Amino acid sequence: MKFMNILDYITDYRFKIFNTHWWKDLYYSQISSRLFPRQRWLTKKLPRTWTDKDHVMEICVLECIKHYVEGEDALKCYKETQADPTFPEWQKEWDRQVKENYNLITKTLPDLQKKLEKEWDKIPNLGWEDINKSNVSFKKRYGKINKLEAEIYELQTKIMTWAITNRDKMWT
Repeated sequence: MKFMNILDYITDYRFKIFNTHWWKDLYYSQISSRLFPRQRWLTKKLPRTWTDKDHVMEICVLECIKHYVEGEDALKCYKETQADPTFPEWQKEWDRQVKENYNLITKTLPDLQKKLEKEWDKIPNLGWEDINKSNVSFKKRYGKINKLEAEIYELQTKIMTWAITNRDKMWT
């Protein structure tokens, strides 16, 4: 009789070894998330070094839009929805906005960043003494760079504002 009581106690659902819930919870929350992390496409884009939070937010939002379009093959769907008269107008407008923002992310932003890099390459590497002795004004030396940085910032802000405003439509 004592053996049966011990066996009943061991096989009781409260005894952790035989309760499968704790194992499934442990596997999902600890093991599988470390071996096979979700959103791996995003973690590959984030730098492994220290980065300001505003830059991390830019990366996350812009990459989410890119992943939404590329992962769902939304450009192929865009052609279908624009040509089909049965789709409602709001769906067509949404597809136009997605395509416009995707093109801004994949074409316009990289072009502006390349122009910015070229402008930085034009500026010589100067020390503090050279800068203080120079007769060239700050505005003349860094004017184009400031303009390009402001343009990139405004474009990213426009895209991120659109993405946050329309986040409820980007579920998959």
